[in-house]
Amino acid sequence: MVSTVINLKQIKFDDSVSPLFKGDELELSSKNFIFAKNGSGKSTLSKSIYSQKQSEYEVHVFDGFESLIGENENLDAFSLAVGAGDKEAEIKELEKKILKTEQNLSLIQKQLDKRSSDGEEPTLFDDFQEKDKLYEKQYKKLDSFYKKSARTISLKRDPIIMVILTHNVHFYLNVQPHGNFKDDKGRTKYDKNNFYRIDHHEFIKITTEKEDLKTSYEALWIELKDLYECGHKLSMLNTMRRIIETFVKFNSLKQDRFYQGNEQYLKLFNVNSHAIDDLSATQYTETTDEMRNLFFQIFKDNDYEDHFKNYWEFKTD
Repeated sequence: MVSTVINLKQIKFDDSVSPLFKGDELELSSKNFIFAKNGSGKSTLSKSIYSQKQSEYEVHVFDGFESLIGENENLDAFSLAVGAGDKEAEIKELEKKILKTEQNLSLIQKQLDKRSSDGEEPTLFDDFQEKDKLYEKQYKKLDSFYKKSARTISLKRDPIIMVILTHNVHFYLNVQPHGNFKDDKGRTKYDKNNFYRIDHHEFIKITTEKEDLKTSYEALWIELKDLYECGHKLSMLNTMRRIIETFVKFNSLKQDRFYQGNEQYLKLFNVNSHAIDDLSATQYTETTDEMRNLFFQIFKDNDYEDHFKNYWEFKTD
């Protein structure tokens, strides 16, 4: 098996004399999948890999997986995918459209319910179906974007060494080999490839499925913490609502009971309480810390404090 070693002691920020990462070396095999949140030093790491290995390999550094899958048909050396690159703006815009369509659907549903209770014919039903199809189309487009990009990479002729270094948890889950099957020698994908996550400047090697990121629900929590650290209020609210929606459906809970009639919970987390064009972050006076604390409180109020802390542990009052 081909492998190489990166000297971590040499990797530093331009204005620092101390190493950026803990440890002495990072071992890379033929295929490497590294999950790292924004701000953890991905760009610095990619530049260092290039500088350390350009004399040994033909090193390709890409600023987004679109470049990797669209422009390079003959990768035969050392390739590095850093993140989502120019697709980040497209992804954020699509997420905003999805939220707006969710709100549109909810408003139409409320009107349908009212007309039904008043004994009127549900004349908005066709409009509801149309918006419902639009929502499904938008959401599937986002999911398909990650899967298509991941599949295209996996079908390329293998380079000698490939490093997928990304902060996008959905892409990370889709680009790696799926399943935890053993080959005829009893090896899983964790034996044949290197999996890492960067946590507080330390490379944590993932050796089993139990240690790896597992589900889209878990991915939502990771995404939420990343958005919190970046200060993206609107995107935080979008992800919080998706977490609650998934949690409530999976546990067969009554949504009205979960919100407990709390006006602040409803304003922030319940998509049904918003108008169609109610998407401006300026309308929310809560800070990201206050949003995080309220999100914790709604789980605590419903006796799911331990569930919340399993995904997000922070100091609370």
